[in-house]
Amino acid sequence: MLLDAMARSEPIRRLAALDAPNCPDFLRKSIERPETDGPFAAGAALSLLHGAARSDDPPSTLWRRRLAVRAAVASVRGLEPGELRDAWCLTPPGADSGPAGRVFGAWRALSDASDRITTSDLAGGFEIPASMASEALAALGEMASQDSAPLDVAGTAWIKTLGLGGGRAFAAWAADRALAAALGWRAAIPLLATTPGFRALPERFAPAAFAAVYATAAVRSLDLHRDLARRAARLVEAAAKLRGRDAAALVDAFLAEDAVYPAAHVAKGSDRGTRRTCDRLVALGALRELSGRPSSRLYGL
Repeated sequence: MLLDAMARSEPIRRLAALDAPNCPDFLRKSIERPETDGPFAAGAALSLLHGAARSDDPPSTLWRRRLAVRAAVASVRGLEPGELRDAWCLTPPGADSGPAGRVFGAWRALSDASDRITTSDLAGGFEIPASMASEALAALGEMASQDSAPLDVAGTAWIKTLGLGGGRAFAAWAADRALAAALGWRAAIPLLATTPGFRALPERFAPAAFAAVYATAAVRSLDLHRDLARRAARLVEAAAKLRGRDAAALVDAFLAEDAVYPAAHVAKGSDRGTRRTCDRLVALGALRELSGRPSSRLYGL
């Protein structure tokens, strides 16, 4: 059986025993004192994130994409996660996924591989002129060689991008990319826009306030990583009880994607069996149904 081979594979064995980064109590207390402890808390939290940020193993890929969802929702006032997931998962390949899908595409591109982001990703995602997107990417490329503290590099990107007129969400995207480059991460982690505090940041660089928002975002992302690691291990354990022909492909998708439209990940003509497999995983407590509707359902950890 495919699942038997999958369950015996080394990456899955590592996943089942994964001990995700834990946020110590002193760090949680530090983010409650942002004016005095913000820089310390930000440095400590980002250090804890370092291993997960450099990993391509599950659940780190899923974690970055779930954070991309949070950042995209924060980027567009009134946007709900369900609307975004529908736009991304249910739009046929090659079709326009609308504003929700495009903004998620920009954040997802950032979280998947920062060196492959295009001007069109940014222009479409943040609804800005292509010339502004191109100028921002050029500026970020120049910043990558700066010999400065990572948060200072991110702060410079924030201010410069705000100065271009692209808005706070775009500036948060640029700051996250600059931070990742300064820390040597292959792909960025969407952080700044995932906490409401980023909308209150001053348009000039205020190091303490900036560090405090990053500290809070990093601590919250650590909690998310730990939660997803537990959910992923539960899914792998439950997978041994599955009998569906497409179960292995589905489990792979659930370990990597924020939300999955099952029909897009399995062989044609097996929709009914796929639905049974997903509902079985929900009944086992290893999966969640995310759409809340009887048809075109989306599932995820």
